[in-house]
Amino acid sequence: MIRFENVSFGFPQKELYEDISFEIEQGDHAVLIGSNGCGKSSLIRLMMDKDNFTYEGRIVIEEGVRIGYVSQFVSHEREELTAYDFLAAPFQKMLADFDGICARMADENEDADKLNISYQKLMDEIEAVDGYNYDANIRKALAKADLTFLTDSMVSKISGGEYKLLYILRSMLLKPQLLIMDEPDVFLDFENLVSLTRMINDYDGTLLAITHSRILLNCCFDKVLDIENMGLREFPGTFAEYNTWILETKIGLFEHCRDFDEFIEKQEQIVTQIRTRATEMAIPRLGRQVKARATYLERLKRMRGEDPFLEEHHHEFAFHLPDKSEGVTDVADAEETTGTVMEAETVEDAVADVRIETPEGGGNTEIASDAVISVKDYSLRYDRDVLINVSFDIRPGDKVAIVGANGTGKSSLLRDVYSMLEEKQPGRAGYFRQVITEEEEAENAEASKNGRDDENTGNGKSTGKAKKAKSGINIMKMSGGERCLAQLDELCRVPHDILLLDEPTSHLDVYAQIALEKAIRAYEGTVLLVSHDLFAVTGCTDRVLILENGTIREMSGRSYRKSIYSKYFDSDVFEAEKKRIQKEMNVADCIRANKFDEAREILQK
Repeated sequence: MIRFENVSFGFPQKELYEDISFEIEQGDHAVLIGSNGCGKSSLIRLMMDKDNFTYEGRIVIEEGVRIGYVSQFVSHEREELTAYDFLAAPFQKMLADFDGICARMADENEDADKLNISYQKLMDEIEAVDGYNYDANIRKALAKADLTFLTDSMVSKISGGEYKLLYILRSMLLKPQLLIMDEPDVFLDFENLVSLTRMINDYDGTLLAITHSRILLNCCFDKVLDIENMGLREFPGTFAEYNTWILETKIGLFEHCRDFDEFIEKQEQIVTQIRTRATEMAIPRLGRQVKARATYLERLKRMRGEDPFLEEHHHEFAFHLPDKSEGVTDVADAEETTGTVMEAETVEDAVADVRIETPEGGGNTEIASDAVISVKDYSLRYDRDVLINVSFDIRPGDKVAIVGANGTGKSSLLRDVYSMLEEKQPGRAGYFRQVITEEEEAENAEASKNGRDDENTGNGKSTGKAKKAKSGINIMKMSGGERCLAQLDELCRVPHDILLLDEPTSHLDVYAQIALEKAIRAYEGTVLLVSHDLFAVTGCTDRVLILENGTIREMSGRSYRKSIYSKYFDSDVFEAEKKRIQKEMNVADCIRANKFDEAREILQK
């Protein structure tokens, strides 16, 4: 269907691929993986629009192949129509166009030849998507995805996650010969992620997806394409099978190189010995032997080639508290002024009073002697009541997650808490801003150029200029994962008492996700985390605040984890995945230390 043959491609500032070859065949459910910034999304753009790029090698696409595409970022439809009508719209348009052509064919003044061509083309399109059975197909697809409850809902009123599922479902119903999805799981709550897993596994077409979701990687896909070190590795099998195979392969490659190096070293010693004898004894025969041996040695070195590549996955994040000797404010003085956010002698003594207001509904927090943030009677309303009189306390050193379905007000609540902390005492709280769309980033960059304060950096301070990473690269030139890493680098650079993190793992590769979870656990300050990533929620938080039906309820991290297992899984998938990643990293460390037998033992456990 699609074949890459020795393709090399890159940009002026970065080479992405060198002589990569792979093939997408009919029926494949393939996943494209790789570290942040390796060029996964660029490969998809190259695949879909090869004529507008300059590259070396060949990209062969079967003539007439229909390719569907689901972006990382899907703009929410605001037109007043139901979910069913949204799914049916493209089919109804095809049938209406077909009826129009049929009506025109009765007109003697029309060009019959042109109409016949249009008639046949449209008939082929309708047959390709099974257009005459669209009603039954839509209802069947909704039922399989467990989304029947959305049938009569207005798309303008449903959550962003539910809309994204409908968009993916419509793309599947249109039966492209290849459906490409770029991080389809981003910002989906867990219920919707389970639905997406079901949709992918039930889909009988050819599919290529980019994802960092550990749920999708372990539950879907039968082919793996892995971009590493400007190369691409193709593996026919599941993600778990690929991980075992690649580790076994790398152990063998590095061991072979070690043995080869030892052989070369022995040959060098022999050449040195012969050269010494030839010099001391002045025997021409020994001189010729030295030359022959040296030539052989150079040939061996060329045969060996370059070292195998072992990617360094040890991301390092470390969040820090401010120096308590700087900027200290007396607690008593702070309590005298309503609404003041102050910094005390230690984090344990820190108290914040935050007033939160929204355009259509609001609430406030009251001072609690042992709370960092105490939210009381917070309400949020847009075109409906989202949250009603929500109250909770965050205490010093707490690691708290806010979870809930898409559209329950999690990000809005976090943003309001941050806004008031920033208003009362700028810089005290570090804020990770959710990476949403390229368009929003562009708007923010333009706003910054015009001197508006629409954009915040990782430490919450307006930059007044287009955002740049520590490397000096404009964030607009970065992938979603690289933008996340740039924000995290800034949060690590600037000390804060409190971290407010809105979907920080959404675009990170698996190894960066794990490193971030470790850094959050090690951080001695207070963390309030909004996330749909259950690995992050269960891996680094102690308490979980669940937003549902306009209210809030609290569970311990352990209880929340057990509730997820009992509802969705037969075993502890989180612990199993954690062990798999740790095993992979331990094997890599053994390979670096030339402990190949130990690496095999770890892999076989």
